[in-house]
Amino acid sequence: MAVVAMLLAITSLYYTFHTQQKLEAMINNAMVSVPITVDLPEAKTSQEQSTVELIVTKDLTWHLNGEELLEEELEDQLIKATNENTLIKLKADRTVPVEKVTLAMTIAKEHHLKIALVTE
Repeated sequence: MAVVAMLLAITSLYYTFHTQQKLEAMINNAMVSVPITVDLPEAKTSQEQSTVELIVTKDLTWHLNGEELLEEELEDQLIKATNENTLIKLKADRTVPVEKVTLAMTIAKEHHLKIALVTE
């Protein structure tokens, strides 16, 4: 009889504890999932942003807007193909060494060009 009473007490504590945890989780999830509505202003720019596509393939060949170029030409060609409103979309094969990607990014940074690494 005492064993049964003890088991009932333990079971009761167990359910109370887990119910409390579930309740806390529900409260926390409810607080996190409340949508926040923001009425954002529209941005108006005087010029449209143009883009150029820079690709480095797995065989380390560079292409700027579909035209193949040598790595030595990369800096000059990027400067010629861009202006302050141009975004360079950099696409690199996943097997390309990171040094090749950082080369393009460093050139962009040195010339105050905008660059974005494109991923899937």
